[in-house]
Amino acid sequence: MTLHAVCVMLDRKVEKTPKKDNPKVMEDNWWFTAQKFMNEKNFIDCLINIDKDNIPEHVIEKIRSQFLNDPEFKPLRVSKASLAAKGLCEWVIKLEQYHSIVIYIRPKK
Repeated sequence: MTLHAVCVMLDRKVEKTPKKDNPKVMEDNWWFTAQKFMNEKNFIDCLINIDKDNIPEHVIEKIRSQFLNDPEFKPLRVSKASLAAKGLCEWVIKLEQYHSIVIYIRPKK
């Protein structure tokens, strides 16, 4: 779930893979997408250099609707599976919070 949220935050397109029970039908596979993304040379650079001042609104809406209200998407809960995932979970949450502040402040500049 955390890596799915990271992919959404970075506006990555989901990879489609054949369904296990029906290989003729393709389905969204966020785990495959995340694995492929993490194997790219620039994975860490993408996290560090995200244009945090210009995150598209559709991305923020997806983050809010799919992850932020989910009780499983909490740093303490995620840390039970992985400390690295905990950090990524916090990263997603903090970027959404930052976006909310930027949207509030931007008109006042």
